[in-house]
Amino acid sequence: MKRFTDTAKWQPWFRKLTLGQRLFWFFILDKCDSCGAWERDDAQVALDIDPDLDIDQALDALNAERERIRPLKGGKILFVVDFIRFQYSRLRKENKVHSPAYRDLARNGLDPYPYEIDESKGFTKTPEGTLQSLQEEEEEEEEEKNKEKEEKGKEVRRKTKVDDFEAEIYFDELWKEYPNKIDKPKSKERFLKSVKTLGDLEMIREALRRYLKHLEVNDWKKPQDGKTWFNNWRGWVDYEEPPQKQDEKDDAAKILERLKS
Repeated sequence: MKRFTDTAKWQPWFRKLTLGQRLFWFFILDKCDSCGAWERDDAQVALDIDPDLDIDQALDALNAERERIRPLKGGKILFVVDFIRFQYSRLRKENKVHSPAYRDLARNGLDPYPYEIDESKGFTKTPEGTLQSLQEEEEEEEEEKNKEKEEKGKEVRRKTKVDDFEAEIYFDELWKEYPNKIDKPKSKERFLKSVKTLGDLEMIREALRRYLKHLEVNDWKKPQDGKTWFNNWRGWVDYEEPPQKQDEKDDAAKILERLKS
């Protein structure tokens, strides 16, 4: 009998298993019936895999992160939970290939309904091969829609215009942080010309944060006067401080010492 195999099984959960536990997993996948049920046979496991393998420990290890094997009928039957969904995706009564699965489900007292096609409660496979209900898919879609709405909301806020009164308040807040307060009227004039929206306001705040960080790293530099910086602040929005070599740091320190003396 040919069956599909999951090439994505080589994950951390699988690598944590002992060699015997891995073989036991393969063993059940091969020996189970068409619905994923296997009648427990410790003697066969001891003969085919390892006489010292503790099956109960193997089950605990396989189910450590999520349920993979479910004991039925007091542990006499071991049922591979995702077997049907992996092998058949969804069951159809009119599909003759699925008949053995229906037969074995009935023989083991299992309801086929959760594995059948049902547009409201059916199952589907994700690209990673894991399984999720359509309800979970709808929740994910809803989450994606909410994220899109949030992004659109941010975009709208970024485009919202700032009136002159608000702009002057925002300028005063930034002016308090700016280190070289020369020619405030001219600085404000240039601020008001360049900051028209809340998006502009976000950017100039980020630009100032990066500029102050630049001055902190290069403490030998003198800050630009306000009117100059507020005229050219956009150049600092995406500024990244280049990595400084040790000899460059030493040279900068020497220059600073000379300036102080």
